[in-house]
Amino acid sequence: MPKIPDQKVIEQIEAGIVAMLEEKGSGLSFVNLEEIPGFSGNEAMFSEKVNVLLWQGVSIEAIDAIFSLEDVGIIEFDSASLLRYRTDGKFLRLPLADLLTLSSIKKNFHKVYSSPHWLPMLFLKGENFQKQVVL
Repeated sequence: MPKIPDQKVIEQIEAGIVAMLEEKGSGLSFVNLEEIPGFSGNEAMFSEKVNVLLWQGVSIEAIDAIFSLEDVGIIEFDSASLLRYRTDGKFLRLPLADLLTLSSIKKNFHKVYSSPHWLPMLFLKGENFQKQVVL
C-alpha cells in the first residue's frame, strides 16, 4: 500500500525551502535541500513519460512540497550544470538529459530516452515568492 504523505511534514518542508531560498538566494540544488528535515527518503522524482530522473533519495512529502510550491509560483525550476552538483558534492551517475527537457516535460511534448537520463535542476524564487503567505 502506498504511503500517505504527512501534511505536517509537507508544510515543514515547504517552510524549509522558502527559508533556505530567503537565506541563500535562488539557485538551490537538491543537495542543498537535503539539509531540510524530512526531505530525504526512499522515493525518486522521475518522469516515466520521458525516462528522466530529477533526483533520488527524497521523501514523498518532499515531492509534494516541491510541486505544491511550484504550482503557486513560489518556486521555479531551471536546469543546472553537472559542475554545480559536483561542487555540491553529490551527483547521479547517469547520462545527462538535454537542457531543453525540463521545458519539454512541462509542455507535454518531449524527447523520450530509451534509458534513464538525469536532468540536474536548480530551485529559484518564483514570481510569487515575495507574495507568499507565511507557511
